Amino acid sequence: MNHTTATGSNRNTPWLTSEEWALQWLIDSDPLQLSPDTTTTTTATTHDTNSWRLLQRYALTTLWFQQYPRDEWIHTTGWLVDPEECSWYGVTCDTHHATRHVVTELSLASNNVRGTLSPDLGLLTHLVALDISHNQLTGRLPTTMGRWTALERLVMGYNPFVGSFPDSIAQWTRLQVLDASTNWLTGSLPHAVSTNWTQIRALELSQNALSGPLPPGLFRGWSNLERFNIWVNAMSGTIPDRIDTTKLTHVTLGYNSGIGGTLPASLASWTNLQALDVESCRFNGTLPMALGRWAHLEYIATPYNRLTGSLPLYNWSKLATAVWYSNALTGTIPDEIGYVWTNLRHLWLGGNLLNGTLPSSLGWLNMTSLEVSYNHFTGTIPSSFGNWSHMPWLAWGGNALSGTVPTEMCRHESELTICPGDGNITCSCCVPCV
Repeated sequence: MNHTTATGSNRNTPWLTSEEWALQWLIDSDPLQLSPDTTTTTTATTHDTNSWRLLQRYALTTLWFQQYPRDEWIHTTGWLVDPEECSWYGVTCDTHHATRHVVTELSLASNNVRGTLSPDLGLLTHLVALDISHNQLTGRLPTTMGRWTALERLVMGYNPFVGSFPDSIAQWTRLQVLDASTNWLTGSLPHAVSTNWTQIRALELSQNALSGPLPPGLFRGWSNLERFNIWVNAMSGTIPDRIDTTKLTHVTLGYNSGIGGTLPASLASWTNLQALDVESCRFNGTLPMALGRWAHLEYIATPYNRLTGSLPLYNWSKLATAVWYSNALTGTIPDEIGYVWTNLRHLWLGGNLLNGTLPSSLGWLNMTSLEVSYNHFTGTIPSSFGNWSHMPWLAWGGNALSGTVPTEMCRHESELTICPGDGNITCSCCVPCV
């Protein structure tokens, strides 16, 4: 049976709402033709309450009838044709439930789903997981989402949803994962989520227009939180002197110009931290020595802040990427850097107030990029840089470096460039900067 037969000959008439179309389908075209307030015996000798199943089938079909013209989903297997909604593409049911027809998961990611979310989707009260990411869904989030009290995972990123989160989402007391990145969401998170979302493990809200303060749960209350990402929003706040969340591995606060203050020693509580990004915030002051407890750190990015003091040389043996450009760091690059940060691949220090010479220990690392431009470095290019097995991307202009580029650096196929502002460096194998 095709969708034209299942939904009626006039299914492409655009003036009916999705709810009206769903009701018409249930009355005229639903292959089950259920009657409310009665029960039927299944082959498994269990009983389904028809009125309840009608509501569930109705809620699902409102999503189908949101789009116009119809039949533009990429995957449509079973929808409105198969008598069992649990066999429709993306629909998963709990087979252990007494009725065996309870929808617990709905996965329609990257399926060209359009339109808005009907408030009647709140009728799927047993929903545990919903993935509607990478579609073309828009409009505001319905307050009836709060009825999903069993929800553990919601992935809705890469849609043009607008408006704010409804206060009702604080009722998701079992929530573990929320990914709403890359939408047009505004407003702030409801305050109650900081106390109610005790099971949250990952909160991904990057690339929206969210405002308001950092949720207090980030620092106290979300004891299971591992990933927190609000990159490119308009949120504000400071980091408190007391932090009780200890399981965080990835924290991304970058491009929120209202977030700032000092980086307190309390951050040392994040002993499992692997990545920290605070680019283009308003942090100032020095990095506390207590951050040396981040034994698992692999990535740190603090560009476009106002950090001062010397470059720290913590025992970050796993550090691979350190991006500290455009701050106000002073002093020298520690000579031991290549012996302590043995996994370092990317070091970006441009636009600071650093001085001294480039440490020779960098030549013993397998560098991929080294950016030290626009500081106050002097001296020559270390001969140890010729030890690199491949030539990294280099930027050292805007300093007072001098001398000759080691001939060992010329044995690589990749070209070295000399640009205006590179000081008095000479190079027999370099090409002029374009």
